[in-house]
Amino acid sequence: MTSLNRVNQRRVLIFIGNGRGMISFGKGKAEDYENAFNMAFLKLKQNMVCLDWDSNFTVPTHLKGRHNDFYISIWPQHVPNYWGNPTIWKML
Repeated sequence: MTSLNRVNQRRVLIFIGNGRGMISFGKGKAEDYENAFNMAFLKLKQNMVCLDWDSNFTVPTHLKGRHNDFYISIWPQHVPNYWGNPTIWKML
């Protein structure tokens, strides 16, 4: 608790993928990082998704997404053309 009676909580966001179509994410929230990570890891196991994977053409259609003030567009291409934030490169 802070002096203004606010409760401090830690949040953890985890993304994983095996590069062959299996992806997952998990979000965890707790009072300390260890418990937040454990909660995120449990959610990670529940959110697994298997995607059809083509090594030559990985995105068959235009994808758009938005979260708060962050927008992302992924265009289908036969050759990767990464630009922007290096963190987004690694996530893609």
